[in-house]
Amino acid sequence: MLMITLCILIIIHEYGHFYIARYFNVCITCFSLGFGPKITEFTDKYGTKYIIRLFLLGGYIKILDDKYHPITNKIKKYIQKYKLLFYDQLSFFKKFLIILSGPIANIIFAIIIYWFVFFISLHNNKPIIKNIYYNSIADHAKLPINTEIKKINNKTVLNWDDVNIELHNIFLSHQKNIVFLLKNINQPLLFEKNISINFNTLNVYHNNFIAALGIIPEYINIIPIITSIEKHSIAAQIHLNIGDQIIKTKGSKIMNWYNLQQYLFMHNNRNIFLYIKRKNQILLMKVRLPKLKEMLLQYNYIGITPKIIYLKQNIYNTNFKYKFLISLSMACKKIFILIRIICFSLKNLILIHNISLDHFSGPIYIGYMIGVLAKKSIISYLCFLALISINIAIMNLLPLPILDGGQLCFLICENIIKRKISLYIKILAYNISIILIIFIMGISVIHDYTKILHY
Repeated sequence: MLMITLCILIIIHEYGHFYIARYFNVCITCFSLGFGPKITEFTDKYGTKYIIRLFLLGGYIKILDDKYHPITNKIKKYIQKYKLLFYDQLSFFKKFLIILSGPIANIIFAIIIYWFVFFISLHNNKPIIKNIYYNSIADHAKLPINTEIKKINNKTVLNWDDVNIELHNIFLSHQKNIVFLLKNINQPLLFEKNISINFNTLNVYHNNFIAALGIIPEYINIIPIITSIEKHSIAAQIHLNIGDQIIKTKGSKIMNWYNLQQYLFMHNNRNIFLYIKRKNQILLMKVRLPKLKEMLLQYNYIGITPKIIYLKQNIYNTNFKYKFLISLSMACKKIFILIRIICFSLKNLILIHNISLDHFSGPIYIGYMIGVLAKKSIISYLCFLALISINIAIMNLLPLPILDGGQLCFLICENIIKRKISLYIKILAYNISIILIIFIMGISVIHDYTKILHY
């Protein structure tokens, strides 16, 4: 499934370059999908070779840049027959469009996907607050559970995706107050709840502002089964294992995740007893909880991550279908918002450094998620495909020479200085950028394996 996805996105991106170059009648000698040994190839009437290679991790089109480069007699015949142009014969604007057309193609592809999704059918989880995390922003604000979020700051929200997008927009506009219009699921009355917030101190993981506020949606079920343990944490010190289930404390049964968090928080700097189900055994463990200041430094107070189950069906599931032109409008708005979110995350990572690299995913984790979402539903897979396509568009605009953004930088510099940058400098820049990308990919692979093990 990963290879199919990569093929689709690479073809879309490279065809964007190819289409505009062909539109400007530029001589294209090669359209290659992937790298490594050739699997198959054929040539079209303009002399362009189409090649499929073994490793489908990229692609390129080869354009003749100037008439002084050595070319075969066969290519010369195509140039003369169809009056093909060299890249250097084009104006600055046309060159700019050819380079930019790859990322634009990825964005258009994402818009088409969402257009299709909105028009056919969109699976909707109503924004019902099932529970909240103890000691969270939502908990301090006394945000009631078993309520449906109808509006956020006077903006209507239909599902949890809308909720997260509105919260993100509030963050981008530096607002400090969030007004929720809520409705109790058992009563028709509407009421408001205000939350004052400092987004600068908000711990946002994977752009999930819902979780950052401490809200647990209706479609999520949190079970006190340990899926990961922090090193040097309390859980590690008492030798809890992944797969252990905390079933009760001395004197009280753990009804939900909120109860456990509350119990741990309220019993800081004391001895407690936890009943642990490990395989077919029930173990009683004595735990000495440290002071609250030390507990707050550990995830969920003792350094554990619970098991999260995403419910496929619940009574609040609905499906929405939109009209043809409305679907297009919604798709464009959706893509615009996603672009803003991705660009904001990149800006924070590069300039402000307040987003960890752990929040980004590499090819291994993306491949894993493709498999998971493809099994879940075709709509989930298509939405994820659109998201990857947008990411490819934005990442390709980064100013690295091996990427489209680097090519645009070279083009702009050459236009300013009115001469070509030396081949030596370009090759040096290419090599440095390749090393940098390999280094980043290596880090991402390590993080991907860690994520999958703890998923």
